[in-house]
Amino acid sequence: DAQTGLTWAAQDNGSDIDWNAAGNYCATLGVGWILPTVAELQGLYDSSGSLTQSCVANATCKVTPAIRLTSLWFWSGEPKGSSEAWGVSLADGTQPSSPVNNVYYWRALCVRRP
Repeated sequence: DAQTGLTWAAQDNGSDIDWNAAGNYCATLGVGWILPTVAELQGLYDSSGSLTQSCVANATCKVTPAIRLTSLWFWSGEPKGSSEAWGVSLADGTQPSSPVNNVYYWRALCVRRP
């Protein structure tokens, strides 16, 4: 990302994943790969709607098609208490939280900071 200096993975992990496994998945990509912050994920969201892609059946994500997505909900690295974590919907830019053991349609989209 030329504006932020962040390097985004070319695709998400491709299948349902809980929060702890999402963090572990990013670590397997190599040194420096982590789950992004909520703000970093929201920075990918294009509120103008000029950048879009189909991210799951019957849903459109407002994000560059250069990153391959297989869902609309993405984990952040930010916990919400001891049993939940924050995420972002790249379909509408909202910031939902979810139990850390929830896997249903949640994905890991990893980032590396400069």
